[in-house]
Amino acid sequence: MASLSFAWKLFNNKLDVPEIVTKFNLNISSLDIMHLLNDIKSKIDKNAIDMSEVKNSLSQTNSNLEKIITEHNVLRDEIINLREVVNKQEKEIKFLKNRFKENNLIIYKVNEPDNETYEALEEAVINIIGLQMETGIDSSDIIRIKRIGIKTKTGNKNRPILVKLATFKMMIQVLKNGKKLAGSNISVTPDFSAEVREVRKKLYPYLKSARECGNRAYMRDDKLFVNGKGYSLEEIKMECEKVSLKQSESEIDTSDKDSVVKEDNKLDRKVKTPNRKRGRINNGSLARWLQLEKKRNIDKIDK
Repeated sequence: MASLSFAWKLFNNKLDVPEIVTKFNLNISSLDIMHLLNDIKSKIDKNAIDMSEVKNSLSQTNSNLEKIITEHNVLRDEIINLREVVNKQEKEIKFLKNRFKENNLIIYKVNEPDNETYEALEEAVINIIGLQMETGIDSSDIIRIKRIGIKTKTGNKNRPILVKLATFKMMIQVLKNGKKLAGSNISVTPDFSAEVREVRKKLYPYLKSARECGNRAYMRDDKLFVNGKGYSLEEIKMECEKVSLKQSESEIDTSDKDSVVKEDNKLDRKVKTPNRKRGRINNGSLARWLQLEKKRNIDKIDK
Protein backbone atom coordinates (compact mmCIF):
# COMPACT_ATOMS: atom_id res chain seq x y z
CA MET A 1 0.00 0.00 0.00
CA ALA A 2 2.90 2.32 0.72
CA SER A 3 4.33 1.83 -2.72
CA LEU A 4 0.94 2.53 -4.26
CA SER A 5 0.58 5.70 -2.21
CA PHE A 6 4.07 6.79 -3.27
CA ALA A 7 3.28 6.07 -6.96
CA TRP A 8 0.08 8.07 -6.66
CA LYS A 9 1.92 11.06 -5.18
CA LEU A 10 4.60 10.78 -7.88
CA PHE A 11 1.97 10.62 -10.58
CA ASN A 12 0.24 13.71 -9.24
CA ASN A 13 3.57 15.56 -8.97
CA LYS A 14 3.15 15.92 -5.16
CA LEU A 15 6.59 14.56 -4.17
CA ASP A 16 9.53 16.92 -4.02
CA VAL A 17 13.02 15.94 -5.19
CA PRO A 18 14.46 15.19 -1.71
CA GLU A 19 11.62 12.79 -0.99
CA ILE A 20 12.32 10.97 -4.32
CA VAL A 21 16.01 10.68 -3.47
CA THR A 22 15.23 9.41 0.04
CA LYS A 23 12.60 6.94 -1.16
CA PHE A 24 14.85 5.29 -3.77
CA ASN A 25 18.11 5.72 -1.81
CA LEU A 26 19.60 7.41 -4.80
CA ASN A 27 23.24 8.38 -4.66
CA ILE A 28 22.63 11.50 -6.67
CA SER A 29 22.30 15.14 -5.90
CA SER A 30 19.01 16.98 -6.01
CA LEU A 31 20.42 19.36 -8.62
CA ASP A 32 21.20 16.49 -10.99
CA ILE A 33 17.71 15.12 -10.57
CA MET A 34 16.26 18.52 -11.33
CA HIS A 35 18.33 18.71 -14.52
CA LEU A 36 17.20 15.22 -15.42
CA LEU A 37 13.55 16.04 -14.88
CA ASN A 38 13.86 19.27 -16.84
CA ASP A 39 15.45 17.34 -19.68
CA ILE A 40 12.58 14.84 -19.62
CA LYS A 41 10.08 17.70 -19.60
CA SER A 42 11.85 19.32 -22.55
CA LYS A 43 11.66 16.09 -24.52
CA ILE A 44 8.00 15.71 -23.65
CA ASP A 45 7.33 19.27 -24.79
CA LYS A 46 9.30 18.64 -27.99
CA ASN A 47 7.28 15.48 -28.63
CA ALA A 48 4.11 17.48 -28.10
CA ILE A 49 5.32 20.05 -30.65
CA ASP A 50 6.24 17.27 -33.09
CA MET A 51 2.80 15.71 -32.66
CA SER A 52 1.21 19.06 -33.32
CA GLU A 53 3.28 19.43 -36.50
CA VAL A 54 2.27 15.95 -37.61
CA LYS A 55 -1.35 16.81 -36.96
CA ASN A 56 -1.01 20.02 -38.99
CA SER A 57 0.74 18.07 -41.75
CA LEU A 58 -2.07 15.50 -41.85
CA SER A 59 -4.60 18.29 -41.97
CA GLN A 60 -2.72 19.88 -44.89
CA THR A 61 -2.49 16.50 -46.61
CA ASN A 62 -6.24 15.98 -46.24
CA SER A 63 -6.83 19.45 -47.62
CA ASN A 64 -4.56 18.72 -50.59
CA LEU A 65 -6.27 15.37 -51.14
CA GLU A 66 -9.69 17.00 -51.19
CA LYS A 67 -8.37 19.53 -53.69
CA ILE A 68 -7.00 16.73 -55.89
CA ILE A 69 -10.33 14.86 -55.71
CA THR A 70 -12.18 18.02 -56.69
CA GLU A 71 -9.82 18.61 -59.63
CA HIS A 72 -10.17 14.94 -60.62
CA ASN A 73 -13.96 15.23 -60.66
CA VAL A 74 -13.74 18.37 -62.78
CA LEU A 75 -11.38 16.64 -65.23
CA ARG A 76 -13.62 13.57 -65.32
CA ASP A 77 -16.64 15.71 -66.19
CA GLU A 78 -14.62 17.49 -68.88
CA ILE A 79 -13.52 14.15 -70.36
CA ILE A 80 -17.13 12.92 -70.40
CA ASN A 81 -18.20 16.12 -72.15
CA LEU A 82 -15.33 15.80 -74.64
CA ARG A 83 -16.31 12.21 -75.37
CA GLU A 84 -19.86 13.31 -76.06
CA VAL A 85 -18.58 16.04 -78.38
CA VAL A 86 -16.26 13.58 -80.16
CA ASN A 87 -19.07 11.02 -80.56
CA LYS A 88 -21.34 13.70 -81.94
CA GLN A 89 -18.66 14.90 -84.36
CA GLU A 90 -17.95 11.32 -85.46
CA LYS A 91 -21.64 10.83 -86.22
CA GLU A 92 -21.71 14.09 -88.15
CA ILE A 93 -18.59 13.11 -90.11
CA LYS A 94 -20.09 9.70 -90.84
CA PHE A 95 -23.32 11.36 -92.00
CA LEU A 96 -21.42 13.77 -94.27
CA LYS A 97 -19.34 10.93 -95.73
CA ASN A 98 -22.46 8.90 -96.45
CA ARG A 99 -24.18 11.98 -97.85
CA PHE A 100 -21.23 12.56 -100.17
CA LYS A 101 -21.37 8.92 -101.30
CA GLU A 102 -25.15 8.56 -101.52
CA ASN A 103 -25.26 8.86 -105.37
CA ASN A 104 -22.24 6.61 -105.85
CA LEU A 105 -22.04 3.06 -107.15
CA ILE A 106 -19.20 0.55 -107.24
CA ILE A 107 -19.08 -1.85 -110.19
CA TYR A 108 -16.92 -4.96 -109.76
CA LYS A 109 -15.20 -7.35 -112.19
CA VAL A 110 -15.47 -5.22 -115.33
CA ASN A 111 -12.69 -6.03 -117.77
CA GLU A 112 -9.82 -3.49 -117.59
CA PRO A 113 -7.83 -3.34 -120.85
CA ASP A 114 -4.34 -1.88 -121.05
CA ASN A 115 -4.17 1.89 -121.63
CA GLU A 116 -7.88 2.27 -120.91
CA THR A 117 -9.22 5.75 -121.75
CA TYR A 118 -11.96 7.67 -119.97
CA GLU A 119 -14.21 7.42 -123.04
CA ALA A 120 -13.79 3.65 -123.21
CA LEU A 121 -14.50 3.31 -119.48
CA GLU A 122 -17.61 5.49 -119.76
CA GLU A 123 -18.88 3.45 -122.68
CA ALA A 124 -18.39 0.21 -120.73
CA VAL A 125 -20.27 1.60 -117.71
CA ILE A 126 -23.19 2.90 -119.79
CA ASN A 127 -23.40 -0.48 -121.52
CA ILE A 128 -23.72 -2.17 -118.11
CA ILE A 129 -25.97 0.11 -116.06
CA GLY A 130 -27.83 1.72 -118.95
CA LEU A 131 -28.36 -1.11 -121.42
CA GLN A 132 -27.86 -4.45 -119.61
CA MET A 133 -29.68 -3.24 -116.48
CA GLU A 134 -32.30 -1.40 -118.58
CA THR A 135 -32.26 1.85 -116.60
CA GLY A 136 -31.89 4.17 -119.59
CA ILE A 137 -28.95 5.97 -117.97
CA ASP A 138 -26.62 7.71 -120.44
CA SER A 139 -23.54 9.94 -120.24
CA SER A 140 -25.61 12.98 -119.24
CA ASP A 141 -26.66 11.19 -116.03
CA ILE A 142 -23.08 10.44 -115.00
CA ILE A 143 -21.02 13.02 -113.10
CA ARG A 144 -17.78 11.09 -112.65
CA ILE A 145 -16.29 7.68 -113.46
CA LYS A 146 -12.94 6.29 -112.37
CA ARG A 147 -11.15 3.10 -111.46
CA ILE A 148 -10.30 2.85 -107.76
CA GLY A 149 -7.25 1.20 -106.27
CA ILE A 150 -3.69 0.77 -107.48
CA LYS A 151 -3.16 -0.99 -110.77
CA THR A 152 -0.98 -4.08 -110.37
CA LYS A 153 2.18 -4.54 -112.43
CA THR A 154 0.93 -7.81 -113.85
CA GLY A 155 -2.34 -6.15 -114.87
CA ASN A 156 -4.33 -9.35 -114.32
CA LYS A 157 -6.71 -7.82 -111.78
CA ASN A 158 -9.72 -5.73 -112.79
CA ARG A 159 -10.04 -2.75 -110.45
CA PRO A 160 -13.53 -1.70 -109.29
CA ILE A 161 -15.19 1.28 -110.98
CA LEU A 162 -16.57 4.22 -108.99
CA VAL A 163 -19.58 5.84 -110.67
CA LYS A 164 -21.18 9.04 -109.36
CA LEU A 165 -24.69 9.54 -110.74
CA ALA A 166 -26.61 12.80 -110.97
CA THR A 167 -29.38 11.80 -108.56
CA PHE A 168 -30.03 9.42 -105.69
CA LYS A 169 -33.11 8.13 -107.52
CA MET A 170 -30.95 6.87 -110.40
CA MET A 171 -28.68 5.02 -107.97
CA ILE A 172 -31.69 3.28 -106.38
CA GLN A 173 -33.01 2.31 -109.82
CA VAL A 174 -29.69 0.71 -110.73
CA LEU A 175 -29.63 -1.29 -107.49
CA LYS A 176 -33.21 -2.45 -108.00
CA ASN A 177 -32.28 -3.78 -111.44
CA GLY A 178 -29.26 -5.63 -110.11
CA LYS A 179 -30.92 -8.99 -110.76
CA LYS A 180 -30.59 -8.31 -114.51
CA LEU A 181 -26.87 -9.01 -114.12
CA ALA A 182 -27.58 -12.57 -112.98
CA GLY A 183 -25.37 -15.06 -114.75
CA SER A 184 -22.48 -12.62 -115.18
CA ASN A 185 -19.48 -12.00 -112.94
CA ILE A 186 -20.31 -8.30 -112.72
CA SER A 187 -21.88 -6.94 -109.52
CA VAL A 188 -23.03 -3.47 -108.47
CA THR A 189 -23.13 -2.15 -104.87
CA PRO A 190 -23.49 1.22 -103.13
CA ASP A 191 -20.26 3.08 -102.35
CA PHE A 192 -19.84 2.11 -98.70
CA SER A 193 -17.13 3.51 -96.44
CA ALA A 194 -14.05 1.37 -95.74
CA GLU A 195 -15.38 0.52 -92.25
CA VAL A 196 -18.75 -0.65 -93.59
CA ARG A 197 -17.08 -2.66 -96.37
CA GLU A 198 -14.94 -4.46 -93.80
CA VAL A 199 -17.99 -5.34 -91.68
CA ARG A 200 -19.96 -6.51 -94.73
CA LYS A 201 -17.05 -8.74 -95.70
CA LYS A 202 -17.22 -10.41 -92.27
CA LEU A 203 -21.03 -10.65 -92.43
CA TYR A 204 -21.11 -12.35 -95.83
CA PRO A 205 -20.44 -15.94 -94.54
CA TYR A 206 -23.37 -15.50 -92.11
CA LEU A 207 -25.59 -14.24 -94.92
CA LYS A 208 -24.73 -17.33 -96.94
CA SER A 209 -25.38 -19.66 -93.96
CA ALA A 210 -28.70 -17.93 -93.20
CA ARG A 211 -29.95 -18.49 -96.75
CA GLU A 212 -28.77 -22.10 -96.75
CA CYS A 213 -30.86 -22.66 -93.61
CA GLY A 214 -33.95 -21.38 -95.40
CA ASN A 215 -34.08 -17.90 -93.87
CA ARG A 216 -34.86 -14.69 -95.74
CA ALA A 217 -31.57 -12.86 -95.39
CA TYR A 218 -29.97 -9.78 -96.87
CA MET A 219 -27.49 -7.07 -95.91
CA ARG A 220 -28.25 -3.41 -95.48
CA ASP A 221 -25.28 -1.16 -94.78
CA ASP A 222 -23.34 -2.83 -91.92
CA LYS A 223 -26.17 -5.09 -90.67
CA LEU A 224 -27.46 -8.53 -91.58
CA PHE A 225 -31.24 -8.87 -91.73
CA VAL A 226 -32.64 -12.33 -91.01
CA ASN A 227 -36.38 -12.69 -91.51
CA GLY A 228 -36.82 -8.93 -91.23
CA LYS A 229 -34.78 -8.46 -88.04
CA GLY A 230 -31.45 -6.61 -88.22
CA TYR A 231 -28.31 -7.85 -86.48
CA SER A 232 -24.89 -6.25 -86.18
CA LEU A 233 -21.79 -8.46 -86.29
CA GLU A 234 -21.45 -8.31 -82.49
CA GLU A 235 -25.14 -9.15 -81.99
CA ILE A 236 -24.78 -12.25 -84.18
CA LYS A 237 -21.85 -13.40 -82.04
CA MET A 238 -23.90 -12.82 -78.88
CA GLU A 239 -26.92 -14.74 -80.27
CA CYS A 240 -24.71 -17.70 -81.21
CA GLU A 241 -23.10 -17.62 -77.76
CA LYS A 242 -26.55 -17.71 -76.09
CA VAL A 243 -27.59 -20.71 -78.21
CA SER A 244 -24.34 -22.51 -77.40
CA LEU A 245 -24.79 -21.95 -73.63
CA LYS A 246 -28.47 -23.03 -73.68
CA GLN A 247 -27.59 -26.15 -75.64
CA SER A 248 -24.85 -26.97 -73.15
CA GLU A 249 -27.18 -26.47 -70.15
CA SER A 250 -29.85 -28.62 -71.79
CA GLU A 251 -27.46 -31.49 -72.40
CA ILE A 252 -26.24 -31.34 -68.79
CA ASP A 253 -29.80 -31.31 -67.35
CA THR A 254 -30.83 -34.40 -69.31
CA SER A 255 -27.77 -36.43 -68.39
CA ASP A 256 -27.41 -38.73 -65.38
CA LYS A 257 -25.63 -37.41 -62.32
CA ASP A 258 -22.93 -40.07 -62.65
CA SER A 259 -22.12 -38.99 -66.21
CA VAL A 260 -21.91 -35.22 -65.65
CA VAL A 261 -18.12 -35.20 -65.93
CA LYS A 262 -18.22 -37.15 -69.21
CA GLU A 263 -20.88 -34.80 -70.60
CA ASP A 264 -18.76 -31.78 -69.66
CA ASN A 265 -15.88 -33.20 -71.68
CA LYS A 266 -18.16 -33.72 -74.67
CA LEU A 267 -19.48 -30.19 -74.40
CA ASP A 268 -15.96 -28.81 -74.27
CA ARG A 269 -15.25 -30.52 -77.58
CA LYS A 270 -18.51 -29.24 -79.08
CA VAL A 271 -18.02 -25.63 -78.04
CA LYS A 272 -14.52 -25.56 -79.54
CA THR A 273 -13.06 -23.14 -77.03
CA PRO A 274 -9.86 -22.37 -79.03
CA ASN A 275 -11.91 -21.08 -81.95
CA ARG A 276 -14.04 -18.95 -79.65
CA LYS A 277 -10.90 -17.41 -78.14
CA ARG A 278 -9.82 -16.37 -81.60
CA GLY A 279 -13.14 -14.59 -82.10
CA ARG A 280 -14.67 -17.27 -84.33
CA ILE A 281 -18.20 -18.62 -84.00
CA ASN A 282 -18.82 -22.33 -83.61
CA ASN A 283 -20.57 -23.56 -86.76
CA GLY A 284 -22.90 -25.73 -84.70
CA SER A 285 -24.20 -22.82 -82.62
CA LEU A 286 -24.53 -20.64 -85.74
CA ALA A 287 -26.56 -23.31 -87.55
CA ARG A 288 -28.72 -23.86 -84.45
CA TRP A 289 -29.40 -20.14 -84.11
CA LEU A 290 -30.36 -19.86 -87.80
CA GLN A 291 -32.67 -22.87 -87.44
CA LEU A 292 -34.37 -21.19 -84.47
CA GLU A 293 -34.75 -17.99 -86.49
CA LYS A 294 -36.36 -19.99 -89.30
CA LYS A 295 -38.77 -21.66 -86.83
CA ARG A 296 -39.70 -18.29 -85.31
CA ASN A 297 -40.40 -16.91 -88.76
CA ILE A 298 -42.62 -19.90 -89.67
CA ASP A 299 -44.51 -19.57 -86.35
CA LYS A 300 -45.00 -15.83 -87.03
CA ILE A 301 -46.43 -16.57 -90.50
CA ASP A 302 -48.75 -19.29 -89.16
CA LYS A 303 -50.16 -16.88 -86.58
